[in-house]
Order: sequence, then C-alpha cells, then structure tokens
Amino acid sequence: MEEARTQLNALFAKQGRVNRFRTKAERDAYLKQEIASMDAYQRARSAALDSTRKDATQKKQNVAEMERRVDNIQGSLEDGRTRVKDIGEQLTALKEQQTELTERRKELWREDTKLDGLLAHASDELRAAERNLAGMMDKDTGSGLRAVDRIAERHNLEGVYGPLYRLFEIPDSTFSTSIELTAGNSLFHVVVDTDATAQKVLDIMLREKNGRVTFMPLNRLKPKQPTIPPNQDALPLLEKLSYDSAHAKAFQQVFGKTWVCRDLTVAAAYVKSHGVNTITLDGDKVDRKGALTGGYHDVRRSRIEAIKNVATWRSKFEAEDKRAKEVKAAITTLEQEITKVTGKIQVLSVQQAQAKEAREVLLSDSVSLSRERERLSEGIVALENEADELETELSGIVQRLQGYRTELASPLTRALTDDEANLIDTLGQQVDERRKRVLELSKSRTELDSRKNLLEIELNESLRRKEKELQVTLESLGDSENGEVSSADNLDARLRELKSLDASIATSTKRAQGTTIQLGEGPESTIRG
Repeated sequence: MEEARTQLNALFAKQGRVNRFRTKAERDAYLKQEIASMDAYQRARSAALDSTRKDATQKKQNVAEMERRVDNIQGSLEDGRTRVKDIGEQLTALKEQQTELTERRKELWREDTKLDGLLAHASDELRAAERNLAGMMDKDTGSGLRAVDRIAERHNLEGVYGPLYRLFEIPDSTFSTSIELTAGNSLFHVVVDTDATAQKVLDIMLREKNGRVTFMPLNRLKPKQPTIPPNQDALPLLEKLSYDSAHAKAFQQVFGKTWVCRDLTVAAAYVKSHGVNTITLDGDKVDRKGALTGGYHDVRRSRIEAIKNVATWRSKFEAEDKRAKEVKAAITTLEQEITKVTGKIQVLSVQQAQAKEAREVLLSDSVSLSRERERLSEGIVALENEADELETELSGIVQRLQGYRTELASPLTRALTDDEANLIDTLGQQVDERRKRVLELSKSRTELDSRKNLLEIELNESLRRKEKELQVTLESLGDSENGEVSSADNLDARLRELKSLDASIATSTKRAQGTTIQLGEGPESTIRG
C-alpha cells in the first residue's frame, strides 16, 4: 500500500507542478533541489537502517550469550541439587547412626545404673561375710590377714599366695565338717613360696604394727607321703580337696595324716592299726596320740561356710565390678563416637546450608537473566519493526527519486498523460481497498494486543508465581531438607527406630528378670536360711 500511495502522491505532485511552473527551467531547478534533498534524506535513513540492523544483531548476540549463561546456570543448579540431595542422604544416615548410638548409650546407662546397685549390694554382702568370718578368728589374726593382703598388693609380692582357706575348694560338701575341724586354725595360716618372702612381710608388719599371722613357707615344709587306707571304710581326707598342685605341700602338711571314716569305731581301729589321725563325717576326731574329740558342731558357725560365703560374694563383687568397668568404658567409647558423628552432622549441615544458599543465588541469577533475555527479545522485535519501516520508507524515497528524475528528463506539459490519469484512478482504488484492509487488520491487531496484554498479566502475576511454587514443591520433594529425605525414607527411619526401641525394651526386661532370679537365689539366702 505504501508503494501505491507513494506513486499516487508523486502523480498528484506532478499534476500540481504542471500548473505551478511556467517554464521547464523553473521546474527543473525545483526538481533538482528536491532530488538533492531526497538524496541527503535517503543517506540519513540508510544510515539509520544500518544502525538499527547493527543494534538488532548485537542484541541477538546478547540474547545468545544470555541463553548460554542460563544453560550453564541450569547445569550448575542441577549439580547443586544433586549435591544437596547427596548431603541430605549422608545426614540421614549419620542421624540414624546417631540415634542408634544414643539408644545403645541409654541401654548402657540403664545397665550401669543397675550394676551400681548390684555392686553396692555385693560390696555390702562381702563386707558382712568378711565380718562374719573375722568373728570366727581372734582379732590379731584378722588384722594380720588384712595387713598381709595390703602389703602383698602394695609391694607387688608374687610369692604371697594368701591364707589356706582361699586356696582350696570342697567338691563334696559332705566332707565340709571333717575338713574344717581337721584344719582348725590352720585355715588362717598364710602360704608363701619361701621363708624369705615371709620374713619380708613380717618385717613390714612389725614396722607397721599390724596383727599376727602364721606363715607356711613351701620351701620349708617337709610333709611325709600320705598312706593309703587298706579298705573302703576309710578315705584319705586330702583326696576330698581341690587345690593347685603348686600348693600341695601345704595341704599335705595339714590334711595328709588324716583319714575320714564312716564312724567312731572304725576311726579308733585305724588309729591303733596304722597310727594315723582319723575323723568322722560328723567331726568326731581320734588322734593317734590317744586324744578323742567330738560333740555337737553348730553348722551355722561353720568356718567353711563362712569362707564359701566370702568367696562367693568376692567372686560376685569382682564380676560385677569388672562388668561395671567394661560398661563405663563402652559408654565412654560411645560418647566419643556420638561426638564424632555429631561433629560430622554439624559440618554437613553447614555444607548443605551453603549449597542451598549457592543454589538460591543461582536461581536469582537465572531469573534475572531470563527477564533480561525477554527484555532484549522485545527490543529485537522493536528494532526489526523499525528496520522494516525504514526499508519501506527508503523504498518510497527511491520511487520518488526515480519519478523526479524521470520527470526531469521529460518536457514541461500542461496536463498529465492519459496513462498517468488512468494510473491515478487505478492507484486510488488500490489505496482505498488496501486502507480498508489495513483498518480491518488494525482492528484484529488491537484485539490480539488486548488478549496478549491479558495473557502477559496472567503469566507474570499468576502463572510465574505458580511456577515458582511448583518449583519449590519439586525441590522439597527431590531434595533432602535438613537431612530428611522423602516421606517413605522418613517412615523407614521411624520404623527402624521403633524396632530398636522394642529390642531395647526386650533386653531390659530379660535382664531385669535375670536380676530378680539372681537376687532370689543369691548367697544371702544361704546366710539367712
């Protein structure tokens, strides 16, 4: 339409110049002036077109660069998302480990508390048993035995084996009375390896003035080999003891010359026939020198039972003390592990926060670049429209210059030619038709512009916000927030924790039942029975 309008205006202008100029020279002077002006204007508009095209090209390059940067940022965002997820999974594993270690520590705390109670109970019972045993010996002997234990421990004397009663066991309790009455006060004699060791201990006891004891140096003992009874109605009492062969001389010295018989008659007969000491199961003794000792023996005041009681509670105390130390050491180790795991969790939490912050920065940069890219794209469209308008304008200028030059080469006439008159009619009709078409298109464009504006408003104010919300939702589903993964993973972790607690409860219940049984069947029941 612009070409037709330009041609039509040129024809109208030529028609006007027919009546305006009287001579060809006047007309030609005017046309030359117009051509010079149009040439200058054409050059200016051409320069403007080149500048517009350069600006459009530069903006297209900028858009391409921004798209490249956006792609790079998207890659970095994906890497960041993967890193946040990996850190979250590590945090989940570490927190599960921390929970497991904490539960184990709680279980050990409970066991430690129970052991403290058991240990205190065993300690009280041991002291009571030791007091009971000490009441069965004179004060100096009891003080001396305690002094020997302290001296041996303080000076690390390996040759001090302890009192005789600690060095044997009685497999068959039937013979307990016979053994106790045969040994007498020898039960409290201290067995040592040599007389030199005994002298060292005695010297220290004299300096410290701590009690009196009798020592049995193994290097000084010369017991005779015990004889074997000829019949089954008498047994060597030594065979009814269980002891370390290293201490054999001490036991041969005390028990080697005594046989145990079924009754006093048999015992007296063997004394006469074999010259040995005999004793019955009830504790009646016949000495080879002729003495007969017997009567009622109160088993509640039995030294052997008191010794057993002390040994039992000492063993229980030592076992509980050993276990308590093991539990405390395990608690210390667990606390160190928990501290180490907690430190790792703190480090990973900081790294996760940094990774998330870096992703937020990248997201902000990506949004800014996207908006700048849209702005540049809109600028490119405006520049291209401007270039199209300049091209159209330059095309009209070329046609006007061509018409001026054609008219300049033609003679001055007083009217348009028939062809030119017909062309005016034709061009007038074309311009009217195209104007109507332009009006229709303008109306459609206005409607489209309105719809475009509405869509842009909806896009910017609603859809982009929803897009961001969906992106945040996807991030929360895909990423590990504060060390927590998906709901399924969280459920699995809770189920594992519940299973661990169930196991802990079952273990604690079992141990509580075991403790109740132990307390019901402990040595104190024997004492109080």
